[in-house]
Amino acid sequence: MLEELLLQSEALEWRAKSLPGLYEKMLWRDEATGASIALVKFERGVGIPEPHRHASNQFMFCLRGRYEYTATGVVLTPGAFYCNPKGNVHGPTLAHEETVVLERSTMGRTIRSARRGTTTIRTRGEAAPRGVTVKRQIISDRLRQPSGVFSHATTIEARGRLVFISGMVARRADGTIAGIGDIEAQTRQVCENVKAAEEAAGGTMDDICRVDVYVRNMEHFDLIHKVRREYFQAPAPASTMVEVCKMTSPEYLIEINAIAVLE
Repeated sequence: MLEELLLQSEALEWRAKSLPGLYEKMLWRDEATGASIALVKFERGVGIPEPHRHASNQFMFCLRGRYEYTATGVVLTPGAFYCNPKGNVHGPTLAHEETVVLERSTMGRTIRSARRGTTTIRTRGEAAPRGVTVKRQIISDRLRQPSGVFSHATTIEARGRLVFISGMVARRADGTIAGIGDIEAQTRQVCENVKAAEEAAGGTMDDICRVDVYVRNMEHFDLIHKVRREYFQAPAPASTMVEVCKMTSPEYLIEINAIAVLE
């Protein structure tokens, strides 16, 4: 029988878990079912190193910090709520700063979509204000999780205005080229140019549902996605990246075009 319970969490000691830099304060646990509610703390730089499947439904509410699911680009910041269903892939993750979440785990039925199987649709927010387009990320357990800041597929309601953004390079408005020889600086300028075009059309980076990326060196993949995380929040757009031998200037290292949907 469940009884009334009052705890002062500040009086509880953080208990180290099996992963270094990971701690918890257990607030409540049902020994019969395994359901639990706990405060979980990740030190900066700590995360789940390898993907695995959950044995329970996991619900997380971020109290402080910044915690990223690096394969999908999902980022938890204070006030964010996240649900990861039983049997779904979890990790890898990374705490960009010390992070504390309130976590509830239940051993109930697997949360499923209306589709057969464990494919789920992740939505950015339960409902969007009028005039804001809702973009959804498609996740399937039949596909390996994305290795960068992109989605395997996205869906969007078939209404509104399409915005087609031409390939943007690292050329500034004054005609000079940013970051010659520096892929991070060029990627940031390219994203700023895409952002400028999108905002001129009346949208934001969140409205972009697809990008195509052309690079001179595919070994820059991780550095490019490091910058992309600054501009694309979850659900990230669908994306294709290819290496090319030439661009319109030998100084260009990257070019990105985009498609957005505005309501």
